[in-house]
Amino acid sequence: MQGTRIPLALLIASVVAFVLGIWLALSGLALRFFGALPSGAGIIGILADTSFGPDFYANIAVETQAWVRIVVGTAFAGGVVGLWLRQAWAFRSTLLLCALAATFSGLALIAVPLILICLATPSTRSRIQPALGSNASQVSA
Repeated sequence: MQGTRIPLALLIASVVAFVLGIWLALSGLALRFFGALPSGAGIIGILADTSFGPDFYANIAVETQAWVRIVVGTAFAGGVVGLWLRQAWAFRSTLLLCALAATFSGLALIAVPLILICLATPSTRSRIQPALGSNASQVSA
């Protein structure tokens, strides 16, 4: 059973990416339906109230901001599932999603560096990126 252990860094990256994705998607839905980010009580309100740093989408129409948040937030789910399924595209797409999420303020500025650090650890890299020779028989057939 050696080699079947799941790295702790992959678990941390998955949970943080999931929370970031949910936060972006729900805040995008709130922007789309209500025209403003949620505030007040609740997890989403607390996270919205603690926004800091630059928000590159502040000068764009509210509807566009909403769709960007929804798309990037829900795409994190696909990226995380791809990482667990060891898909070749998943690592690169997660890096791209991290770059896009880093343009938002608040939770993204804390979560993105943590995700990137966890994905850069050797144990996670060896788990999510299969050996180069493993697909050679499928390609040549």
